[in-house]
Amino acid sequence: MSKSPAVTISAIRGRARAAGSELALATTSASPAASGPSSRYGYVNRAIPDAEFLDFVDAFAERVSHFDLLALADIKRFVNAASLPADGQLTAEMDALIEAFARPATPSILEQALKDGFQQDSPMERALGAYINQVRAQPGTPPSR
Repeated sequence: MSKSPAVTISAIRGRARAAGSELALATTSASPAASGPSSRYGYVNRAIPDAEFLDFVDAFAERVSHFDLLALADIKRFVNAASLPADGQLTAEMDALIEAFARPATPSILEQALKDGFQQDSPMERALGAYINQVRAQPGTPPSR
């Protein structure tokens, strides 16, 4: 999506972490409904009250659809030239992620996180940063390197 000349909009009603966050960052314009940690990182354009969310996103998309398409494609190209990592760097990051998931301790950590409410509407998910600081592999699993 980052390399596409088309404008893409992230309209997130809630939280986006990990791959969801990366997907939002790959879009041209991120417009999440919820603030929270992502506001502190600086990629939320607006936080919209839930009752106004759909109307706002529709109006925003309609307005952007009338912009000059060639100008938008040029802007994306210039921004990407200055900020998008090279393909090789992205491949190396994906390889490192795959290696991390293949480590022996990872299944027990993920299993416990899911039991504790990971990827669900739960107190753990809303305080994921604090949870991560406490997570440990189960006894008997080799430590990660």
